[in-house]
Amino acid sequence: MVDDGRIAIVPRIGTRADAGPGALVQIADGDVSYFGFHSAWLRAQGVEPSSVRLLDIHGDSMLPTFKDGDTVLVDTGIDRIVDSRIYAVVFSGLLIVKRVILKRDGSVILRSDNRDIYEDELVPSGEVAELHVAGRVFWAGGSI
Repeated sequence: MVDDGRIAIVPRIGTRADAGPGALVQIADGDVSYFGFHSAWLRAQGVEPSSVRLLDIHGDSMLPTFKDGDTVLVDTGIDRIVDSRIYAVVFSGLLIVKRVILKRDGSVILRSDNRDIYEDELVPSGEVAELHVAGRVFWAGGSI
């Protein structure tokens, strides 16, 4: 990531996140392309420009929030669940984008927005350590 103080050049990670059952991935800097965003805008979102990555969405489980082919900005500076928002997470080798809800008993719910088709997935407290937070999603864009 390059940040000249005005424009941050944000890499697109060379993998796709599933907004469905998940896609087998490796989290690595397999960057294939770059996009520019105003550094001031990223900071106004509460994000450090050097921590931002673009990720493509695949699947329909996050409809209507994200549709297949949308691109999201992920704040990789957030590596733990801090609120009930949308995160890119790796669980059992699968990269997925879901709403992540912490429960008082230490378990976690992975929730799809397309709840007519997809049920919540419960990660028991004993398995939460296997849930890797790749980052929090804070912006989305796509074609109309």
